[in-house]
Parts: sequence; C-alpha cells; structure tokens
Amino acid sequence: MKSGVLIAATAVFFVLQPGIATADDGDATERAHQEMREALGKVPSFIEAYPPHLQAPAWDWVKGFGSPDAELPVKYRELIAVAVAAQIPCDYCVYAHVSWAEMAGASQEEISEALAMAGYIRHWSTVLNGLQMDLEEFKEEFDGILAHRQEAQATERTE
Repeated sequence: MKSGVLIAATAVFFVLQPGIATADDGDATERAHQEMREALGKVPSFIEAYPPHLQAPAWDWVKGFGSPDAELPVKYRELIAVAVAAQIPCDYCVYAHVSWAEMAGASQEEISEALAMAGYIRHWSTVLNGLQMDLEEFKEEFDGILAHRQEAQATERTE
C-alpha cells in the first residue's frame, strides 16, 4: 500500500472512531500557551494561527525536536533544516533556522557548506531524474563505487 493511502486510511479510521481522538477542552491549549510563553517569551503567531484544537499538538511537535533524547545535536538538526528550507524554498524557515543554527554554534562557513550540499543534491537529482536513469542500475553502480572506496580506505589505513 502506498504511504499516502495508508496515512489517509489511518486518518479516516481515527476520525470515524468515537472516543479515539479527543477534543481539546481548552486546558491543553492553555497549558501549551503557558509553556510557549515560558520557553519563547510569547506564543508564536504561526501557532496562534492554527485552529485552537491543533495548537497544543503543534507545540508538542515543535518542542519535540528540542528533546534531550534526540540523537542529532541541535546544530546538525538546524543545518539540515537550513538546507531543506532553502530547497523548499521558504523565506520564513530560512530566516528562523539560520538564526537557530547560529545560536547553536554553527559558523557561517558551516551554514554555507550545508547550503552548498543542498544545491549539490538538487543538481544531481535534476540530472538523474531528467535523464530518466534506471534506479536499479544506479544502485548497482553506486554499490560498486562504495565497495571500491571501502577497499581503498582499508588499504590507506594499513599503509
């Protein structure tokens, strides 16, 4: 089953099942607003623009990326976000994530490199897709390249 179909089917299931999805009685939204005011100094307008019953889940999603249990350090997550934001493109996201990346200690050189990498990936994606190269042939060729590089690295380490 295609992932979009699975997501839609899951959404319909939860909407049609009484008692599974609970309505926000306002308490969750107010708690989320209080957390945002404490963490950010205000409730961001992009959260306030959400329907009230979705504001608390939206905040949970946002703050989840700052979890101490996250595997990626904040700086790396923000460099990824900068690269993705530039590719979407989203001026709001670029501004926000460059600012967060800098706050997390990313240098201008690191931000530039993340953006260059995003452009590099976009370039080759355009070429490969435009030429309609066979994906299975690409994978086979690339696996051979990886095997060659692994052998070369092993040899370099023993020399």
